[in-house]
Formats: sequence, C-alpha cells, structure tokens
Amino acid sequence: MRLTENPFFVLGATTRDSRRQLQETAEERKLSIDPDICSRALADLLNPGRRLFAETAWLPGISPAKAAELLASLESNPASVLALESSPPLARINLLAEAMLRQQGNSSADDASRWILALAGEFEKVKPDLARDLLNQDRLAAGIPEIPDVSGLTAPIEERRKYLRQVMLGMLERMKRETAIEATTLAVTEATASGSRQAFLLIDDLVDGYEVQMRSSLQEQGKNVESLVAALRKSLAAEPSKATLVKVVESIEAAIRRWDKVAQPIQLCARSRGTEHDETQRLGLMVRSLAVELYNKHRYLDLSNRLTHLIAEAFGEDRMLAEQATEDKIALGNIHKGMAEQAAKEAVWRKEMTWNTQWGLIFKARLGISPEAINWNGDSWRVSEIQSMSWGGIRKSINGIPTGTEFHVRFSDKSRGAHVETGDAAIFEAFTSRLWRIVGLRMLAELASRLNAGERISFGNAVLDDEGIELEKYKFFGKNPRAHFTWDQVVVWPEDGSFHIANKTDKGFKLSMSYIEAPNTHVLEAMIRAGFKAGADRLSDILA
Repeated sequence: MRLTENPFFVLGATTRDSRRQLQETAEERKLSIDPDICSRALADLLNPGRRLFAETAWLPGISPAKAAELLASLESNPASVLALESSPPLARINLLAEAMLRQQGNSSADDASRWILALAGEFEKVKPDLARDLLNQDRLAAGIPEIPDVSGLTAPIEERRKYLRQVMLGMLERMKRETAIEATTLAVTEATASGSRQAFLLIDDLVDGYEVQMRSSLQEQGKNVESLVAALRKSLAAEPSKATLVKVVESIEAAIRRWDKVAQPIQLCARSRGTEHDETQRLGLMVRSLAVELYNKHRYLDLSNRLTHLIAEAFGEDRMLAEQATEDKIALGNIHKGMAEQAAKEAVWRKEMTWNTQWGLIFKARLGISPEAINWNGDSWRVSEIQSMSWGGIRKSINGIPTGTEFHVRFSDKSRGAHVETGDAAIFEAFTSRLWRIVGLRMLAELASRLNAGERISFGNAVLDDEGIELEKYKFFGKNPRAHFTWDQVVVWPEDGSFHIANKTDKGFKLSMSYIEAPNTHVLEAMIRAGFKAGADRLSDILA
C-alpha cells in the first residue's frame, strides 16, 4: 500500500481523529470523490485489524500538521525525503518508498543506490515495541482501543517489507538495464562491505528479486561460457596453433566478465550470508578444470595462468574458489620457477642411475643399467617391464679357508630372464643399488596398491593380504595345517641367506624365502619392515 492509496490519505483524515470525526470526514469526502472509495477507506480505519495495516503504512509518530507539511514537500520535491534524518523509522520508510515510486527511469546508478541504501537502512531501525508505542499514542488521542502486544504488528510489518521490496525492484525496472545492474551492485557492495558483513534484510530481499529478474540472462551467458570452454577443449584435441588457443581464451575471458557483471550482487550477498552461489561455483570449477587441463595435459602454463587470474577476479566472492585460485596461482608460480630446477635434478638423477661396466680378460661380461633399460651381454630389458628380481651373495671356502664371495643377481620380464654372476663386490653393489631405486621402488608401490585393492598374493607356500599372512606348518605325517596371522602376530628375520616370517607364539608356522633364488624377496621384506616401522595394521598404509 502506497501513501496515496492509504485510507488516511484518501479521506484526508489523521491518526488522531476519533470514530465520529472519521465518519464526518468520510461524509464530507464523498462530495468530492467516489463514495464507494470513501466507504471502503472508512471501513478500513474502523476495523481494528485492517486499521493496523493502514497505520503502519502511514506516518506513525508524526503530528497531523507535520504530516501535511511532509506530504506537501513530497509532492513538490521527492528528493527532500532523503534529508529527513529525525523522523520515526516507519514514517520515513513510507515517505522514502513514495518518493522512490516517483523517480523516473533516468536516475543515475549512484542516486538509485543511495535511495536503496536509505530505505534498507531505515527498515532495520523499525522495532515492533517502539512502533506499538507510537501507534498507541495516536490511538489514545483518537479514543481507539490500544494495541495490547507487539505480536499484532508482525503481519503488518511483514507486509511493509514485501511492499518495499517491490518498490525497489520497480525503480530498477524503470531504469536502463546496465544502470540498474550497476545501481544494485553499488548498493550491495556498500551494504555488505564487499561481502564481509551481513546485509540489511531489504538488501537480501532486493537481491533475491534481482536474481529472479536476471535468471534468464545469467543462464544464457552461462551457456555461452560452456560453449566456449567446450570449443577450446575440442580445439586442444586437434592440436591447433597457439594463436588460435589465445583467441578462444580471450573469448572465454570476455564472456565470464559479462556474466560476472550481472552476477556480482548475487555473489556478494551470498558471501555476506555465509553461503555459496551455486552457479558461481559451477562455472568457476569448470574454468578451473580447464586451467588445470591446459597445464597438466598440454603444458600451456601461460594460458593456465590467465584463466587462474580470471577465476580470482570474477569468482573471488566465493571463498572456496578464491582460496583455490590463490593456491593455484602460487602453485603455477612455483611450477614456473621450479621447472628449471626440476630439469636439473632429473638430469642429476639420470646421471646417477646410468651405469655400465665390463669384466673378464678374454670373454668380456658387459652389464649396464639406466632409467630405461638393463643391458646384459648384448641383450636388453625395459625396466618398466621387469616383474621379478632377486640377489645375494654366497661365501666360498676350501678346507675351511675363505676364498671370497660369489654374488648373484636375477631379473626377468614376462618372457625371459637373466642371471648375473660376479665375484666383484663393487660391481654387485653398484648394480643392485640402482636396480632397487629404478625397479624395486616401483614394484614396492605396485604391490602395496594390489594389496589395498583386496588382492591376495602368493609368496612361496604363503598367501599375503593387506592385513596379514597365511602360513603353513610342516608335519611329518598328515596334511600341513595352515593359519592366518595379522601383522602384529608375526616376526621377521634374516638367516642363512633367507628371509623368514613366523608366528610369534608358534614358529612352526613359517615362511622362508631365499634372497637369491626366490623372486622379489627383497620387495616383500622392504614392505613388511616399512609396515612394522609405521605401526600399520595394513601394509598398504605405507602409501599414505
């Protein structure tokens, strides 16, 4: 209900008029305007429930003389209402709303935001108990029954709130679209301190209505962003020129900025409420996914960086996206900085892992290893295809006199294997240390992954799983019993060139694996000892 439609305005009555005065005023008014309108206005003011709605939509707390003065001023200069700092809140919001209805569509964004902030700020000052006291003062003068408690004001004040929302939205609808968007953004930015504090109730209401008005526009622009992102991904599959990719990225940037200009008030209000705007997150995550793909799959660090900065600019109101963008910018900066360092480290590692030697006087034995392959006497094995390996030394003696140690190394892929023998400890150590770092660590991780996936793996006559091992107990007669033990129920130790696993209380349940003969004994031992050291219940926990 606007001021000029209020029963008090229609009849030219005051809030302090008695029942008899209202009736007399209505009769006089019927001579100049539609009698039916006068009758309805009078009925509203004489009915206690409907009168309360008229009172809250009028000028409570203002004397009849002052009310007439304000109405005259409103008629001649609507903008003068902005200067009414000392008027009671309900009266001022009704004057502001009427003045806003009289604003033409040529208002600037600054002026419109000023009106919105004044109205929203004043509504926050409306307190039901103070409003009841002001209304009861006028009712007492008019001889009208007083309002007994504030609960009766809940519905009229809520009706005012809905009406004021429509007043604000109506003013924006009369303005040019770009100006209305700017005005809303200015008002929300000021009211929420750029999203850092809770907005006024009417600002929340305004943004809810604004979002409904702009929904189709946001959806259309969002679809445009999706199409451009899809086009860039399609272009990447065709391996286009860098210049082509830059043009598409520029189009994405322009589309996102257009979308963000409209979405800005919604984003700020969501942030001030401590919530997230779903469409902001959806588009932000889509662009972030593209930025990640541009670097991770195609190594376009500069384009990834551009999109990451765009996310920080356009979606910075979303806390999650802002934090991710900050982290991504730091990560990309570190990547850029660390690429040379990483290349240098990799070169050093490759140099350390590449080793070749030969021995023998007439028939030379040639052995070599690198991050790609093992070479032995003219044959080659890809290290990524090695599936088993073992090594160890055997001490030799004649008549109890030590004659040295014979070292053995075995490795194989799916189809073939090799057996290297040497009496040179330096050769043995140089080769096996590199074999473990290049192949052993990879096999260790693969074994842990298989166990984590629930696979049961046989080693000799035992069966290994993530939580323990099934061991066999040898008996002279009858079937050998088998039992499963968790890792805290077994002990391990090396002895006589083998690795042993046994139950703590009954060491008859036991597995023994030769370091030289049994494949991957070193891998199994390393995994179990790593699990013991970490106190893990599951061996795959070493991956964590």
